[in-house]
Amino acid sequence: MEAYVSLARKWRPKCFADVVGQDLVRESIKSSLVSGNFFQSILLSGTRGVGKTTIARLISKFLVCENTNSGDICMECKNCLSIDNNNFIDLIEIDAASNTQVEKVRELIDNTQYLPVASEVKIYIIDEVHMLSKSSFNALLKTIEEPPKHVFFVFATTEPKKIPETILSRCLHYTLSSIDPKEISNNLKKILNKEKITYDDKSIELLSKKASGSIRDSLTLLEQAINLGNGKIDYSILKKYYFSFDNDDYCEILKYISNSDINLLTEKIDFYLKNNLEPLNFLKEFLVVLYEIILSKHSTSMNEDGFNNQAIIKLFTYEDLQLFYEIILKAIRDFYYVPDNKMSLMIPLLQMISFKSNKEENMATSMPLNEIEKKESDSKKSNSTLTTLSQKVSKEVEIKKNNKVKATKKINSNKFLKDIIQKNSKDLGALEKILLQNSEIKLLSKNELILNVDLKVKTMINKSSEDKIIKLLNDFFNNDMNASINYMEITNSLIIEEKKNEDQNILASKQSIEKDTEVKNILKEFNGELIENTIKPNSD
Repeated sequence: MEAYVSLARKWRPKCFADVVGQDLVRESIKSSLVSGNFFQSILLSGTRGVGKTTIARLISKFLVCENTNSGDICMECKNCLSIDNNNFIDLIEIDAASNTQVEKVRELIDNTQYLPVASEVKIYIIDEVHMLSKSSFNALLKTIEEPPKHVFFVFATTEPKKIPETILSRCLHYTLSSIDPKEISNNLKKILNKEKITYDDKSIELLSKKASGSIRDSLTLLEQAINLGNGKIDYSILKKYYFSFDNDDYCEILKYISNSDINLLTEKIDFYLKNNLEPLNFLKEFLVVLYEIILSKHSTSMNEDGFNNQAIIKLFTYEDLQLFYEIILKAIRDFYYVPDNKMSLMIPLLQMISFKSNKEENMATSMPLNEIEKKESDSKKSNSTLTTLSQKVSKEVEIKKNNKVKATKKINSNKFLKDIIQKNSKDLGALEKILLQNSEIKLLSKNELILNVDLKVKTMINKSSEDKIIKLLNDFFNNDMNASINYMEITNSLIIEEKKNEDQNILASKQSIEKDTEVKNILKEFNGELIENTIKPNSD
């Protein structure tokens, strides 16, 4: 029985013309190879699956190919076929992750002194080169700087920042970018057509997005999709298996936001989470959808690849969409700080609802003023409105002055807030909880207090949430207290306190780890380093 060959191996490019994406890098390398001005030490960097090892092998093939008159690899000579079969003696491929020791590198350096056997050159491909130890890099330095004429080095890495500057300065560095989803899509279609496998465009689009810019991942996903569909690509199966979202799903979410329908929104999110939705992917794809809607809103002509749901586009203003984008972007940045998956999704969605609700309230409030400004002839109405506004401003100024004059009594604000949240945990909604966590209590007198709320959460808090919190505060103090809410920049809150405690715990953990003798020995032995963002305080 013949061994099965995966699609990733079967359809790996055999010449430069087959390389998907990386046009600039590909043409630059090919041009230098054709002209004979090829650098002897090349570094290829980029994320996984973008073609680093493939291009490294193509460079090797071009250097030993017996017929490059066409400006590309012939794919037919014995040397080309030998490399394809992984038995070319003058091509040495090394995985740095499993060969970090300096002894291995010194062995490699000694080997470079021997002349090639099957061709005029000897090529060393070192994958994940950043994994080499410091002493290994030092040993390699002289050889890279002055390599024998018959020796070529091609290094590949996902983390070029971890490579010493002394090495980088002696290499010609090419950075490979993530592959565009359209290019991945076209490549998958080409392969499926040659394999005579039926497919639909929605399935290919799903797989292309799922690949996240990796051509290798796209082929692995394609192979999985073929197996799931029993020899064909079935979108209904893929959508269920990956629990993937398309534009229709996001349109439904946006309708709930527009209608301020929190109940239906919550039900949907619960349903998605039960079906193994990946929250972070949801947020990232939502960001793309919002971006497409913004582009479509500004576009004079719609194309088939754009967002074409006009009903959704008309639901929101550019200002709405811009703020929604910022909210989702922040949710992605803060994702790993949120306690659970549901909260990571609901908080940004509730912020969107809150913003839209606040905006509508403000528009309703300001409408008479707009009408007044348009109707200058109605002087009585105009004067009345201006007087009212003037009184309102004066009142706010007076309140602020009084707050400054009155001596505030120092209390343990965070303790009070913790007690309030705990006591009312069943009645508190997500918005109210956020408000209290980002607040600071100030006592103005025996029967008067102000709840200072951080300005950064103002856009997500509506009037009903404020009223609920004021009632809650009054109830907590047995109606003996007159409570009010003020928005300002604050330096102390439950959120800030928790972050400080977390930072202190992480610092203590880091210091404890650094003092550990075993850890010191391991770091020294393997030339390692502590990655601070992976340090977590002991839960005990």
